[in-house]
Amino acid sequence: MFFKMRCFLFSAAAPLCPACATVFAMAGLIPLTGESAQADISAYAKDVTADATNTFLTTNASTSPEPVNIGTLAGNNTYEFIVNAKADLTSSDALMGVGDGGEAIKFDQFPDSGDYGATIYTVADYRFNVQETLGTPVVLDFVAHPAAGTTQLFVDGVDTGSSVPFAVALSGEVGLGASIYGNDQFTDEFNGTILAAATYNSSLSASEIAAHSNAYFATVPEPPTLAMLAAGAIGLLGYHWRRRRATRTVQPAAIDHDAPPILSFLSHSSPASAARRAA
Repeated sequence: MFFKMRCFLFSAAAPLCPACATVFAMAGLIPLTGESAQADISAYAKDVTADATNTFLTTNASTSPEPVNIGTLAGNNTYEFIVNAKADLTSSDALMGVGDGGEAIKFDQFPDSGDYGATIYTVADYRFNVQETLGTPVVLDFVAHPAAGTTQLFVDGVDTGSSVPFAVALSGEVGLGASIYGNDQFTDEFNGTILAAATYNSSLSASEIAAHSNAYFATVPEPPTLAMLAAGAIGLLGYHWRRRRATRTVQPAAIDHDAPPILSFLSHSSPASAARRAA
């Protein structure tokens, strides 16, 4: 619901002051923005685990590559990542992969192309021709279609319309944040933070992918912000109450003109003073 809001403390025509904006935000009438909100990883995880085809999920933010087992994936698969990449990427940054002639899903395709990609080692490095997002969280879905021989890319829940000409088929033990090879060694390490990663033994639909992205980006107040919002609301109510009292009109008491003057005794002499004047 959206409608025009006006500040009720200072002027009916003025824009929202910070205090009013706080109350409206607490009531859900305007969105929380900037430092007042954070992405909801728990809501995202709930959506992922509700999918029966989910084979792997981690929401432990990691800046170092590690070996993980994503389960047995065969046929149509989806590989989903929430990442925050640094600006100074290496020449090739893998989100997940297996070296030694295997495959990799690339955040930055070789050689420092600036585009998302997918690789068949010793064969080819394919680019999606979609520019990567740096310095802020982004949700990436790579959807493999073996029948079509393609892997499709979604960014923040939206189909980019771009694909590469092979179906990624990563399964079992893989490298997360790099490609793994040999005795738990890594190559093409990702320079950034992997906030979450999930795999599915199915080609997720566009609506399912959008739902996962929306669940993550649904903003919730940060704990310190909740306290500030509550304090702001209490202060606002107190200010408004005091302002009403200060501007309240006091009605004058009715005057009875037939009553004797309150200070009438000042105009009359006492008996003693009258005697002195007579003398």
